[in-house]
Amino acid sequence: MTGNSLVISPNMAPDQQQVLLIEGYNALVKKVKRLEDEYPIMPRQNQQLNRFRLFRIIDVLGGKDSNAYKNKHVRAKVQRAFAKDYKEFFEVDIYANTPRGSYKKALGFISDWLPSFEVGAEIRELNKKEI
Repeated sequence: MTGNSLVISPNMAPDQQQVLLIEGYNALVKKVKRLEDEYPIMPRQNQQLNRFRLFRIIDVLGGKDSNAYKNKHVRAKVQRAFAKDYKEFFEVDIYANTPRGSYKKALGFISDWLPSFEVGAEIRELNKKEI
């Protein structure tokens, strides 16, 4: 296929027409694949990722009843750490720009994410204390 258009003439031999159709089909498949992989996730997927992210952060902090969760400073530190790691890993500036092709990978990232050793130690220390 030459250029951006596919021109099949009735004067062409059937094998030439078939070659042009196959080339056009392959180009279309590549464009669709690029759309699926590179374009940002759908709003519903973004909502789901945000919900899973919040659940993961609560879990990492030890639950809503934990001392670490109740400490706004530590909770904010964990949220910032998660955001930094996620955005660096997926090379995005906001969660909503996560590529569609990376949606399942993002779910895995969220479920596997842990804070740095330093932040994790702070969480463990806070959760050992009684209020």
